[in-house]
Amino acid sequence: MSDPMNIIYGNPDLKPSFSHQMNLRFQDFNMEQQRSIMAMFNIGMTQNSIVSSVERDGATGSQVTRYTNVNGAWTANLVNIFSMPLRNKAWQVSSNIFGSFNQNVGFVDAIKNRNQSFRISWMPSIAFRPANLEFELRPSYSYQASLNSVKSSRSSNSHIQTYGGSFSAYYYTHIGVILNSDVRFTGTTGYSEGMNVNQWLWNASISYQMLRDKSLTLSLKGYDLLNQRASISNSPNAQYTDNVSVNTLSRYFMATLSWKFNTFGKGKEPRGMGHGGFGGPGGRPGPPPGGFGGGGRGPR
Repeated sequence: MSDPMNIIYGNPDLKPSFSHQMNLRFQDFNMEQQRSIMAMFNIGMTQNSIVSSVERDGATGSQVTRYTNVNGAWTANLVNIFSMPLRNKAWQVSSNIFGSFNQNVGFVDAIKNRNQSFRISWMPSIAFRPANLEFELRPSYSYQASLNSVKSSRSSNSHIQTYGGSFSAYYYTHIGVILNSDVRFTGTTGYSEGMNVNQWLWNASISYQMLRDKSLTLSLKGYDLLNQRASISNSPNAQYTDNVSVNTLSRYFMATLSWKFNTFGKGKEPRGMGHGGFGGPGGRPGPPPGGFGGGGRGPR
């Protein structure tokens, strides 16, 4: 007994756990109408889940941990993505819907607890994309609930709402100058006292494409220009509910020089890698660190 304040008992009668899962997926794309629909659904359960049960002695501060099998843990997720242009092809609308339900079984102070968490989020958008210009408005809303059969300070019920939206703008000039900016608002309710946020995030960049084939790009990018970034998350389970605040990198600037080159001979480029395609001199580069999509994009 190397640690008398923390005693752990094994269980030779534990049964092995088995996971069962079913996935369904539907996808349709209409090239003529430029309409895409995708829906996914999955459901899974765990048979004979192995969980820990911790008993604490309030007088001495010691604890005893035991392991046992439980049933009743399962999860289900639903995702729907829809996108199509309006009659004027420069306008496009889309909708992203995500829903999930999770049930976990565990022990709180050696009392069996059933935790049920539900989350649904919706993110519609409308975009205007004429030649060399792009505007996009994307509101968002998310609701998350966590309910426990055992009430305690470590497994309290919660109802969290996250709301806000973003607006992004992009402009490409024929002289090779690219302006890119996005602003996003996020508000939350339902977290522990002092952890709710109302923040504005503003990112911006200016880039210049050089050389005859626009393959050399010099960019200056600013992230979190208002210096308000905060990272809050909620993780419920059958043993405790965890509200987490994480320190993140706030306002900073980055200067980059990128060169895109093609080693394939003319007419031998792989499909999708030519000029104007993804990854070529006219393509959109991947997002830089922090998730903000700066950089250049060629004319449409």
